[in-house]
Amino acid sequence: MLPLSLVAVEDMPRTFSPAVVKMVGTISPRDIEIVVTNEADLELTSDDAVMEFIFPSLEQWEVSQSLNFYYSSHLASEKKGTLSFQVDDLNLDKNNSLRISLELYNNNNANTRVEPSGSSFFVTFKEGAQHRTPIGTLTVKIRKNASDIYSAGMYRGFFSMNYTEMN
Repeated sequence: MLPLSLVAVEDMPRTFSPAVVKMVGTISPRDIEIVVTNEADLELTSDDAVMEFIFPSLEQWEVSQSLNFYYSSHLASEKKGTLSFQVDDLNLDKNNSLRISLELYNNNNANTRVEPSGSSFFVTFKEGAQHRTPIGTLTVKIRKNASDIYSAGMYRGFFSMNYTEMN
């Protein structure tokens, strides 16, 4: 006969104390994308955003070029923002400077208005999917009066854009 040994085995509990697992997730709205096109409706990037002016050989003249602004987005609720512009005159040297003027047009766009000083667009970015929605047009103008005398050469200047989101 084989001896039997009795071993007390304790069963593992079949229930566990409740555990709480926290889950975190984020859905980010698609950023507002602002697109700039030239007069030929070609999209400009920072690498090719150059405006080149050819000045006529006349006593008096005015030249201009326009840029068109659009936005695309997919927002859960509308947002407001300001697109501001700062311009420098075109300079050859300290004695030769061509004055630049900016004109902003909202192109009858209900969600854009032009700041009274004329250097910013105030834009309401609509909720939902928006694709290539017009913001407005910026026109850069340079004028020479008959009494103005400028030296020949290449004049350079710049203007900058800044977007600020409003709450």
